[in-house]
Amino acid sequence: MSMTATPMGELVEGMREIWEQSVDELDASVSLEADGVNDTVAANRFGVRDVADLAEQLTMLVPARVPAELPEELGKPIPYLRLACRGLLFAVPGLFYLVVAGAHRSETGAYIMVIAILTGWGLSQAVALVAYRVLGRSGDPSAALALRRILTGAVLVAGLIVLPLATVLDDWWLAGLAVGQILYVVAASVLLFYNADRLLALALLPGALVSAAFLAQLPVPTPVAVAAVGATVATVCAAAWYRAHLTVAGLSPTGRPTLSDVLASGPFVLQGVLSGIAVAYIPIQRLDGTLSPDVDSLDLSIVPLVLSMGFAEIELLRLRAGGGRLMHRTVHLADYQRGASRLLVLSQFRFLLVLVVASVLVMVVIKMTSGFNTRDLTLLCAYTILGVALLAALVLVAVDRVHVALLGFGLTGCAIAVGVGVSRLTGLSMSIEGGYLTSCFIMLGIFTALAIRTLHDPRALA
Repeated sequence: MSMTATPMGELVEGMREIWEQSVDELDASVSLEADGVNDTVAANRFGVRDVADLAEQLTMLVPARVPAELPEELGKPIPYLRLACRGLLFAVPGLFYLVVAGAHRSETGAYIMVIAILTGWGLSQAVALVAYRVLGRSGDPSAALALRRILTGAVLVAGLIVLPLATVLDDWWLAGLAVGQILYVVAASVLLFYNADRLLALALLPGALVSAAFLAQLPVPTPVAVAAVGATVATVCAAAWYRAHLTVAGLSPTGRPTLSDVLASGPFVLQGVLSGIAVAYIPIQRLDGTLSPDVDSLDLSIVPLVLSMGFAEIELLRLRAGGGRLMHRTVHLADYQRGASRLLVLSQFRFLLVLVVASVLVMVVIKMTSGFNTRDLTLLCAYTILGVALLAALVLVAVDRVHVALLGFGLTGCAIAVGVGVSRLTGLSMSIEGGYLTSCFIMLGIFTALAIRTLHDPRALA
């Protein structure tokens, strides 16, 4: 019996043009209901559960209509070298943190700088989202004007915050550097918005060299190192303001950020802060003194993750391009879904290789300096797994599914809480480092599953 002789085959042939234009089961369901097929008809005539079940089967049977040519953006080259070097730019705030922590031998100073980094990280997510929304709505000059005003307002607000913060901390330098750290991350995000990596690197170079010399215990006075950090922050802010000003100069942009832009940035801010907390958990535990005594105070295990973040951006671009090509050559939804799953896993595997290579290099440095031990190995493994998990989270954010990323953090937190409760009830003990590694594995499983499920929808990478 041929397919066309069955009720399903007759339906396919009679409405093939409509099915070819449907992008998913929801589209097919709408078309079916518009044609008078309800749940009862679907069950009685086609032997399926309901309209949704019938639509799912139809999308598996009928090939989607493929565009004649590949979209132009899929052919754009990926700037591998520039993005690979971007990890160095992400690492510089770590140098500043170590300088301030070294200059202020107290838990308060270190805690304040960690909070400043997390705050800046979250705000940078908001700034980037607002700029992209204005860019899409009103063009580049309006986005540049918005960024310039944001930077100007941030500097003014920072000036107002420094005084009360210095009064509370009883330390003008620490208050200024903490606020400056937030300004730096926001200003750096503006430069990266325009892909001005070289300008940012040039602005960071003097301060980074002085900070490195201070941390290497070369004859650099503490006030000079701290002043270099402050000067670097001011230079980056000035460079970001100037870069935004160049795009506005001579023009009269009319677009401006709206309240909806600010509100839309909320989930992205939360996602950025939660990602930062996941990365900063071990440094915070070190400040509390709860880590094992054989972990060196100047821990380098986080370095591979930070230096590799540029490669994460490369994988995001490769995934989007690969998804576009997959959609172009795939005619069945099931084939597309399998291909999208493979693309994600391959992206994670390539990023894992980068993290492993960087970890081996750092392992050699640790062994030559402070001595390598099993705790260092545990932390290196934990940050490697965390990096692969965060790549899946970044995929969700990149395809505008930030709410799914937040769900992943929530599920991870619940799973960790259950694990901690079970370990306490059973009397099982685990080191901070071992627990962190286990949590990273949990996070990897949850985010990978959510990312694969999300990419099964063709509209995610469209």
